[in-house]
Amino acid sequence: MGLIVNKKKRYLNYIGRQYHTDPNIQLLYRDLTTDELIEDTEIKCGRTSIEADSTKALRFSELARTKAPIGWIPIKVFEAEDKVMQERIENAFKILCATKRCILNGPTEYFDLPVDTAVTFYKDQGAIDVSSEFLTKQFDKRSGLTDSGAKKVRNDSKDRDAMEARFKGYYLFTSYHAKYCSYRFTEVDKPNHDPSIELPFPGFKDLAFHPRWTKDGDYSFIEFYHAKVLFDNEEYKKQMRKLGEDIGIEPRFNVKGTMFDCSTIEEGIKVFKTLKAQKFVPMNS
Repeated sequence: MGLIVNKKKRYLNYIGRQYHTDPNIQLLYRDLTTDELIEDTEIKCGRTSIEADSTKALRFSELARTKAPIGWIPIKVFEAEDKVMQERIENAFKILCATKRCILNGPTEYFDLPVDTAVTFYKDQGAIDVSSEFLTKQFDKRSGLTDSGAKKVRNDSKDRDAMEARFKGYYLFTSYHAKYCSYRFTEVDKPNHDPSIELPFPGFKDLAFHPRWTKDGDYSFIEFYHAKVLFDNEEYKKQMRKLGEDIGIEPRFNVKGTMFDCSTIEEGIKVFKTLKAQKFVPMNS
């Protein structure tokens, strides 16, 4: 009986996201620092190993076929030199980002971090980006992995179509989502985009109108979204307070944006019209 020789393994670290696969259900997370519901999902970081002559990473398939109605999408795959390096990278990431770990999600490692932050860390540790080798249509078909669920949530939601049908006639927005409408300053190709309107402050992502319907009546709020970029910027906060004086609403700040709360949906529409007429900047700026 001959000796059994172990095949050389490849050691992989990966970054991914999870989404609900039902297009009519929007998966929201609660920001534990502000208690706000947010649409950005946490990133998941993990590791797996495969035989050197294989391209089937079973760990990806297992995550994709979770019992919960969730669609999992790997975003980046890195290769470590050996198992020691692979474990060092993952453990170092956990330690350095301990305050950003979402420990309420059980034993899985989720982080409230931008993908770019994790990517930069992995590269700095010497891991090699092999995403193009694994994240292909051929791999998806072979492994059973698919991102169709997440694409439906982001792009094909029936709720999004209903939102567009309800508010498109106001000609205030350039983009529609399942739960809100937004004016995106960078989408110059949109028919409702006014090229004379520039970013009201460097760092803004978009300006959104959030209508809400409840059993006790409706309300709405307008959000200047900056994804944490301007949270500590006092000049930005000063401008938001001036804007609040123009429309008669006290701004409400959180880590990712500034909200102006309106008592009804129609009031929110009226305020949004006022803001757009001012090009989203204070009258006395």
